[in-house]
Amino acid sequence: MRKKTQSYLAAPDITAAWARVFEDAKIDDLEQLHSEGWQSVYDIAEQSGRCRNTLVNVLESEVNAGRFEKKLAKVKRGAQIKQLSFYRPVVK
Repeated sequence: MRKKTQSYLAAPDITAAWARVFEDAKIDDLEQLHSEGWQSVYDIAEQSGRCRNTLVNVLESEVNAGRFEKKLAKVKRGAQIKQLSFYRPVVK
């Protein structure tokens, strides 16, 4: 039978490792995003009365054309935490 050996990994800076974990789990403030001009597809669909699928196609083509900016953010919607795409027009 094979003998198992245990080896422990030393973490030189455990605080930095935990900081990276918490940074990945950070939830963005929806009010802060709105005050900066970012809107999700849900917000734009509600205002315009168009379906989300159509809006995603239109907004992605606008991003590719350079007329809109796109940002991914984790926000809380109801009881769920979702990573949503937020858009805002490019102001020159």
